[in-house]
Amino acid sequence: MIIKRKSRGGGTQLGRTDFSATGEEAFLPTHLTDSGALFLFEELARGATTWQAGLRVEHRVIDADAFASPGGTAYAARSDERTTLSASFG
Repeated sequence: MIIKRKSRGGGTQLGRTDFSATGEEAFLPTHLTDSGALFLFEELARGATTWQAGLRVEHRVIDADAFASPGGTAYAARSDERTTLSASFG
């Protein structure tokens, strides 16, 4: 039996978003989001069957400024940092 493995690809994804809502009805705080990800996709053929697998790991950091809503409710500055891992096989 012959098994063929093909590396279909992989890479990185980097991003930065600087968001701010303006105007009288701005209900969201200004925030900065930085993200980075690595991903990989592989394929394995065995006879008439082909198996595929994918893997992705992503890290994201969000820094939000202090915020006061138009109604007067105050919110403190907040940071959030998360790393996620996802995989699939089929």
